[in-house]
This record gives sequence, structure tokens and C-alpha cells, in this order.
Amino acid sequence: MMTDQCCRAPSDRLNTAPRRRTRLAPAAALALGLVVIGACDRTPDVQDVQPREFPETGATVVTVRGRRFGSKTRVTVNGSVLPATTVVDATTLRVTLPPSKPGVVRIGAVTLPDNPSPSTVAAAYVDVTPPQVIGWQPAGTLPPTAVTERIRVTFSEPIVRGSVDLLDDTGAAVPGATDRAGALLTFTASDALRAGRGYVVSVHGVTDARGNEAPPERLRFSIAADE
Repeated sequence: MMTDQCCRAPSDRLNTAPRRRTRLAPAAALALGLVVIGACDRTPDVQDVQPREFPETGATVVTVRGRRFGSKTRVTVNGSVLPATTVVDATTLRVTLPPSKPGVVRIGAVTLPDNPSPSTVAAAYVDVTPPQVIGWQPAGTLPPTAVTERIRVTFSEPIVRGSVDLLDDTGAAVPGATDRAGALLTFTASDALRAGRGYVVSVHGVTDARGNEAPPERLRFSIAADE
């Protein structure tokens, strides 16, 4: 079983000479005791974290290395204590990270109840979620008087690439061009779309800045025929 250790007094050396007893005044003895206790530093010192990147979904086991870890030492993330820390020895801690939003965090340690480490190591939660379609226009059935040549597909996050193909209900490709801006993918047809036709929007090759690729999507809408 691991036990917390602090400063220990050196063992008495063998001395055959008669011992001379020195009587210390209470105040002097108390002062000496305070000096010894004060010299014992139990503050944990975090020096390394592996791995330094982990998915936003959490469930990653992280190893924290440093000095002066004891049985009551716990890993902290941005100052929040992770109670399920495993103390391997005086130089190694392990913990399973919870999920968090993507971004940089500071990993440190604290020896409970109130001895936090002044040293922390920067690490990062990274995005592992592909973009998702959260809306598109046009949608459903448009009135026959609708005049449109532009299809807009909105994603859950900014994207760095993606393509749109447009087919009518006969399977014929509708010519046009695709533009991307932030989380929006826009297809502009070369000519206005025709009443009395259905259309299929094929969205593919969509990725975010971390390279997470969205599955292909097929979105449908139609323009009602004149009566």
C-alpha cells in the first residue's frame, strides 16, 4: 500500500561517546519544529502528460508524470478535480478523461484537500465529429410560381470542402456551380428550375478542418405544376 511520506529525521548514528543532553527552551523547540515541518513540500509538480491530444468524446486514459504525488493526489483539468485518479506511484498518475468541447485545456494535479500544483501542462480535446446537415432550402414542395435556381445546405459546423450535384426527376443533371462559405454550401443552377419537376440534391465529399468526413446526403424538393 502506498503511503504519503514527508521529511523524516535522519537515523541516529552509532556513537559510543557519552551523550550530552541539551535542554531547549519551549519556544526554541517549537521554532525548530516549525522549521522542519515547513521544509517539507507536499505540493505536486506536473511535468508531462501523455497523450497531449484526445477526442472530444472522452474515455481516453491519460498518464500524468511529475513529482511528489501521494495517495490523495488527483488530476485536474482546468482546475476541476477528477476524483477517479489512480495513483501509480510518487511520479505517475493515471485517469480516464470525461468528454469536453474541443479546445486547449490545462492539466495539473492537487493533493487533497488544498495543495494544488502550480505547474500545469497544455493538452487539447480535438474534434472527431463529422459535419451534419441541419437544414436546406428549398425544401418540401414549392408553389408553381416559385422562381429559384439556388440551393443552400447548412451544416452543424464550418466545412473546408464539399460538392453538390443536382438531378431532376428524370435523372438528368442540372448544370450549375458550387460555392462554400463557413458552414454553408450553395449550388447555383445555370437556369431557373422548372415547375412540375422534382429535384434531388446530392451532397458529398464534405469535411471539416480536422478532416472528419460527413456521410453523403440526398435531399429532395419539388416545384408544383401549374393547374
